[in-house]
This record gives sequence, structure tokens and C-alpha cells, in this order.
Amino acid sequence: MERIDHNGTILKVRLISSEVIEVVLHCPAVALSAKPGQFVMLRLRGVLDPLLGRPFAIAATEAETVTLLVQVVGKFTHLLKTLPPGTKANLRGPMGNGYLERPSDKKIIFVAGTVGAAPLLFALQSFPELKKREFVLGVPGKGWGGFVSYVEEKTQNIKVCSDDGTLGIKGNALAALPETLGNNEEIWACGPLPMLKAMARKYIEQAGQVRVSLDMKMACGIGGCLGCVISTDKGPKRVCVDGPFFMAKEARASGVAS
Repeated sequence: MERIDHNGTILKVRLISSEVIEVVLHCPAVALSAKPGQFVMLRLRGVLDPLLGRPFAIAATEAETVTLLVQVVGKFTHLLKTLPPGTKANLRGPMGNGYLERPSDKKIIFVAGTVGAAPLLFALQSFPELKKREFVLGVPGKGWGGFVSYVEEKTQNIKVCSDDGTLGIKGNALAALPETLGNNEEIWACGPLPMLKAMARKYIEQAGQVRVSLDMKMACGIGGCLGCVISTDKGPKRVCVDGPFFMAKEARASGVAS
């Protein structure tokens, strides 16, 4: 059986905005094998609270490093924010099926809600030949300027939306999307569940052209605990191994994308 648990070392923790940090880890095994759409389960060596790893989408890789974008919202992420370089970690992964395959001649509209930008940025890094593309980023607004600048540096043709109107267009990410999709257009989306549900409703007749990443609570990351099972039109699926990206049409049966 292929080894999925790897030792890693934190090289850098950088504050991007008031609520988001960039975490760069040395972990060649993950860096060399990760595909767009995959994630890692991150644990700190010697830390038992929390006991289980936490899932984070891969935002970028280099020869020996893995970059994560982390929203600081709970006990573990607050701890991550304070860690010095050299801290030892355990990475389980890369997990997920890497469902974001290389596009052909389609135009891809990337739609990100806050740190949902991570797997989409990794897709952009992995498919540099993708010319027909657009990036839509939704953020709460005030205090998120640093994060917006971070994403802008790594993308082209970006539209920014903010709930309070302080950054870009006032409204959520859907405010910058077309009413309908062309036959040669596809959406790849990752972000908060309400955003994904609203998007699935908006494009209900074109659900076969919308891919969504489902952010579910996970324990093992390998499908054994069945804690992230959803219903799909093709039967039960485990988000950690069958996803996290699904076609909106497929995931609609679960109610998470409808």
C-alpha cells in the first residue's frame, strides 16, 4: 500500500490579512505527487489537542514545498498562526481524487469564496497553458485587502466582490458571474456552502458545467470513518476520497449543492 503519512517541517507562516495565513511546509513526498483539487490532513507532531488532522486544500507546490492558505477561525488555526519555522508536522496526503483535470479548449471561470481560492490557485499553477480563463473572488470586505492582493498577484483577469462593498463589486461572488454559461464555458468553484448552493440554483439547467468543492468535516481522510459521506445521483460518495470536487449535477441529490 502506498504510504500516505509523511513528515514535514514548517518553513514559513505569513500573515496575509487579519484572518488568513500562508503556511509553507517542506514535504517533498506531497509536493511531488499532489494534483489540483487535492488536500492534506495536517497535524503537529507532539500535539494531541486536536488529536486528528485538519484538512487544508493545497494552494501551491514547488520541488519540495507545499503551500496552504488557512483562515484563522479555531483553536488549531490560531495555534498555527503562532508557530516558528522548524516546527515539525505530519501531512497525510495528498488526499482526494484530483478531479480538476487539464482542460481542453474550454473557458474556465474560477469562483472562489475567501480561502476557497487555494485549490483554484493550484489549478492555475498546474495549467499555465490555460488562456481562456477568468477568476472571481468573493470576500467579506474590510480587513481582507491583503488577501485580495495576494490572489491578484497570482491570477489574471480577476473580478473581486465584497459583501460590504469596500473591495471591488458590492455583493457576493455571484454578482460577477454571467446569467448563463456558454456551451464552451465551465465553472470551477470552491468556497462557503451558501455560495455553492446559490451557484447551483443559478445554473440549475447547466449543472453539468459547474464543478464544486465540498468542504465537509473529516476525521480520517481515507474514507474509513464514513464521516463525510454524501448522497449523489450516482449513489453514496465519500468527499475525502471521491471528491472533494464534484459536478454540481452529481452532488445535487445530497442537498449540499442545490
